[in-house]
Amino acid sequence: MAKITMKLEGEKAFQIDLMKLKGKVRKEVRALTKGTGVKIADTAKKNLTVNKSVVTGTLRRSMTSEFYNARCYSEAGTNVSYAPPVEFGHRQTPGRYVHAIRRRLKAARVAAKPFLTPAYKRYEPVYYRGLMLLLKKAFPRG
Repeated sequence: MAKITMKLEGEKAFQIDLMKLKGKVRKEVRALTKGTGVKIADTAKKNLTVNKSVVTGTLRRSMTSEFYNARCYSEAGTNVSYAPPVEFGHRQTPGRYVHAIRRRLKAARVAAKPFLTPAYKRYEPVYYRGLMLLLKKAFPRG
């Protein structure tokens, strides 16, 4: 199955430095990263409804977010095979009969109905601002 995954992940050296953080700041960075992944998945679900991309609800129900504690990064995505064509649009053969929708296809191209990319773009600056505030708190200039 296809999987759309957008990671809030930086360079390996940066991730190693994040793992060196101690105590409260480390917990706050983890909470921020995990929370941002959840917000992206929730917003992507809402975008599917707003885009009128929901027919059966399978794609919306398949939206998940996972947090990987060991490397301190979060993923939001889906494993439904038709998610990429919905997100990015696709070509089709006009005149072909599709039994699932009980009609013949009219257009040669189906327009994209992005749901995950806008959610990611919405929370990316929020995540980085929050991360910068936490890092400034952890390493005040002197």
